[in-house]
Amino acid sequence: MKKSLALFFIFLLLLEINMIFKSKRYSRADSDTTPPTSTLSQIPSSPDGTNDWYVSPIDFTITADDLESGVRSISYKLDSDDVQTQIFNNTLNLVQNPSFEEAGTPVNLWDKTNDDINAVFTQDSIAAPSFGTKSAKISATTGTWNGYNNRNNFAVATSNENMTSSLWIKTQNVNLQVNYKIYAVYTGMGGSEQTQLIAATSDISGTNDWQKLTLNFVVNVDNAIGVYMDMGIKGSGSAWFDGASITSAFTQPSVEFVVSSNGSHTLEYYSTDNAGNEETHQTTTFKIDTKAPSRFTNFTITQAGNDHTFIVSISVTDNTSGLDTGTAQFQYSVDEGVTWGYYSDFSNCNSTFTEDWTNGSTNPSTSGTKNTIISTPAIDFCNNNWAVTKKIRFKIKDLAGNQGQSADFTINGAWIEVVNGDIFANEGISMQSSSKITYLAGAVDGISNITSTNNWFLEDYEAMDFSTYDEWYAKNPTTTALPAGKLPTTSGSYRVNSDFTIASTTVPNGLDDVQDLSGLIYVNGDLNINSNYELHDTSGIIFIVKGDITVNSAVSSIDGFFITDALFDLTGGNTQIDIFGGVQADEYNMKRSLSGNQNSTTPAQIFTYKPKYLIVGKNQLTTNSDVTWLEVK
Repeated sequence: MKKSLALFFIFLLLLEINMIFKSKRYSRADSDTTPPTSTLSQIPSSPDGTNDWYVSPIDFTITADDLESGVRSISYKLDSDDVQTQIFNNTLNLVQNPSFEEAGTPVNLWDKTNDDINAVFTQDSIAAPSFGTKSAKISATTGTWNGYNNRNNFAVATSNENMTSSLWIKTQNVNLQVNYKIYAVYTGMGGSEQTQLIAATSDISGTNDWQKLTLNFVVNVDNAIGVYMDMGIKGSGSAWFDGASITSAFTQPSVEFVVSSNGSHTLEYYSTDNAGNEETHQTTTFKIDTKAPSRFTNFTITQAGNDHTFIVSISVTDNTSGLDTGTAQFQYSVDEGVTWGYYSDFSNCNSTFTEDWTNGSTNPSTSGTKNTIISTPAIDFCNNNWAVTKKIRFKIKDLAGNQGQSADFTINGAWIEVVNGDIFANEGISMQSSSKITYLAGAVDGISNITSTNNWFLEDYEAMDFSTYDEWYAKNPTTTALPAGKLPTTSGSYRVNSDFTIASTTVPNGLDDVQDLSGLIYVNGDLNINSNYELHDTSGIIFIVKGDITVNSAVSSIDGFFITDALFDLTGGNTQIDIFGGVQADEYNMKRSLSGNQNSTTPAQIFTYKPKYLIVGKNQLTTNSDVTWLEVK
């Protein structure tokens, strides 16, 4: 019995010495002279607009590999912005001969999982990019699993340890599956080494170029002393393996961020390893235009014959990719917007009516121009019975493929409704159609064609001095960048030093469920809203914008208090929009107009004031802790 115990303790001592030896052998980062390799991926993967433009924000992910000392950091720099760096820990690669450069039978330190006489195991000269000149290859013909494993040279690990792994795989004509598995090595009864499967990647089949598979896993086995990788093929076909890695890190070294600012950009990125090697900096260029042509202004009607024949013109602007002047079109309606199109003879309402768009002329007509005037020929609107509304609208694309559409210009046009709030103007308030508010209408130069539920009107009102973007920012200069380029889910003051686009990729999942969010976002550029989004009733975000705020014509619901030095533009289209919060702007374009006769009973634009923004404003824009509430009757 004493002899058995002595032998058992000697075995444990030898096992401990073996583990220490392996740990030291793996940790020789001082001999690492090879820099890491960074890989850039993105969504969308290629331009989703025309002429190589992206028309939606780009979600970038940078991943890095280092098969020796491990990735220490990933850095990136957009245009002239500061370099952003993320540090990683415990990334030392615990796999020996990870890129299969050392020959053996067929590769050193790796053994065959199954010695199938119908499978061919070789060290091959086809290697994954940046991983030397060799790889491990298996060609098989049967349904048996054939693999390479490093069971006899496992990576040291302990029970319940969080770890990561990765492997690059290439396949050819695989009819069943290729993957890799992670096994735990643990001390069993009597001190013997045992193994247990703890994780496996998804399967690959068919023919595929090099791709990286990753696994984050927990060593959920008692008495664990290590883990190893078994990579292989089941079925017929060929598979190549390269760049094997197992680390004690919690997650793979990667950085994700979204770029939404419009214009041409240069992204520079690189990584470093724990030995101090820095990768050669890589760059990529791209251009984004998420904003459709807008600012349909200077609507002009010129009589060109009888009292119901006119030439109609409109100015339009696109400051990013420029206008595609060959796409300028118009259509009109002589029956209050029930039918839209044009007569084959613009001067004869007895000619054929086509329900479609027709081409307009532009000046200047050179594609890429930032501004142009779209004009119609002389159009006979059939009669001078203006009680039956006549309407016209325009559309044009920019060189990125975004299509902008004007408002429906009409005598009896669309109208707005302000719910539980007021409306003020430092000039006059004049609506094309009768609009409604709940409480007070105040203006300097008079009010016309608007009704108040409480019949509150304040004309000849003294002009108010609104704060500019710079003045607002001076009140609260302590801000941080938006997390990963997306709307925040935690309270605080944030900034964007460029244009910002609200789209599906910049609205985090579950934002509408976040309670008690009190956010302030400074946008030192334009704010483009291309997607609906909601906030919880207890949450609010104030946007203070230096440039224009443009709401895409398809958007129907947004939540926020929007302050801009410039234009608040609801663009065209026939979708009703509800804005929960409020707006303060230097200029407004209320371009929504509903289909058919809906304008006669339904507002195209609804502003629903939310008192919660009093709390958000108090939390983010003042340092005064005392608030007094007064009820005004």
